[in-house]
Amino acid sequence: MSASQVSGARLYYATGVLALVGLFNYMDRYGISILVEPIKADLNLTDTEMGLLTGFAFSTTYALFGIPLARMADTRNRIKLLSVCLVVWSAATALHWICHLAATRTNPNLTASRGGGCLNGVSSACNMHA
Repeated sequence: MSASQVSGARLYYATGVLALVGLFNYMDRYGISILVEPIKADLNLTDTEMGLLTGFAFSTTYALFGIPLARMADTRNRIKLLSVCLVVWSAATALHWICHLAATRTNPNLTASRGGGCLNGVSSACNMHA
């Protein structure tokens, strides 16, 4: 399909989806920066440890995956690559919440010590099984 055959509605839809993906990417990226002090206090981390978490680990991940993914975007089907990246990202997010819910379900004190760290309804459900 050439560019002249693509409808305007489809272009707007694709642009909107990519804008949402970008928005969530930046929210995910800067979320930890906003929460540095509460995370540091909660986990008793030093400034060095937080620096490694927010700087070195983040930069290493981008360096390791950014260059190969950029090469793949230049040489392979970008739609499939973007789809695979979105599935992996979504699966990692879902796995995080599954692990978080499992931890708070087996140890409700985790939820209480974090001041209701998970969603309010989930926090209440975790505490009911204690």
